[in-house]
Amino acid sequence: MRVTPSIQTRNFLENLASVKSRLDKHQEELSSGKRVNRLSDDSFSASQASRISALKTANDQFIQGNAELRSRLELVDTTLQLLNQTLDSAKTVVAQALSGTTTKETRSAFVASLAGIKQQVILDANVQADGIYLFAGTDNRQGPFNSADNLYHGNTESISHRLDSSTIIDTNLTGDQILGSGPGGLLQILDDIQAAINDPNFDDPTVQPGLINAIQNGLNSLESISERVNALNAQVGSKVRLIDQVQARLESQNVGYQANLSRLVHANLVESASSFTLAQQALNVSLQAQAKAQQNTLLDYL
Repeated sequence: MRVTPSIQTRNFLENLASVKSRLDKHQEELSSGKRVNRLSDDSFSASQASRISALKTANDQFIQGNAELRSRLELVDTTLQLLNQTLDSAKTVVAQALSGTTTKETRSAFVASLAGIKQQVILDANVQADGIYLFAGTDNRQGPFNSADNLYHGNTESISHRLDSSTIIDTNLTGDQILGSGPGGLLQILDDIQAAINDPNFDDPTVQPGLINAIQNGLNSLESISERVNALNAQVGSKVRLIDQVQARLESQNVGYQANLSRLVHANLVESASSFTLAQQALNVSLQAQAKAQQNTLLDYL
């Protein structure tokens, strides 16, 4: 069969396109670091990589959200510790008031100390993070406690957080859980103790036993609240440890996901560079061969 110039040209162009396609592919591998840049490169690897990337992205979102939650819970933990220290101070003052050696002046000093302690309790109970009151439930745009009354002004609704695809925890404590509200709440108890200590008839033998009893009951209530705060603080610590465990698991999964992604889509750069060089050489050889083939002689026209 006679090979015409048009057939030669067509074969040359097809070969040139094939070599150029390989050259472009290897060049893209070198520039991107990946051997799979689109579905057509390797449909199975591309689909698997897409699925794994989605899992890794979900884990990254969990990790970021958990880190923010952990920061808030650390603030809650610190605040509960401060509340307990404040309660210890209150118990010390009340115990001194029960010592039996008080005077009107010392009792006035005790009342002033308890008034300051109450303000510190309100300050701690109104702790905020990013403009959100941590102990107000979901009604967290206003402070749960104020100095005008001894009531809790938040709500009792819990706030949940998903740590990973299968773990959900309640993340908040409410002010009534911690301090109580109204007659049985810490703020009212502190007021009642102050009123008993500051009673003008404290030195009256007929009145004093009742006042002492009221102060003792107040001290017992402070002890109970302190125990409750300690228990709640332990719960917060448990949640922080759970977050750490989940974070470690998510990060470990991501290491595995990244390894699988590298195996599926990342290029062997040494191999890609070698293949790129070979494709470039093949392209040059093809061009040179075609240039020689197109040098017509007199015989071509006979």
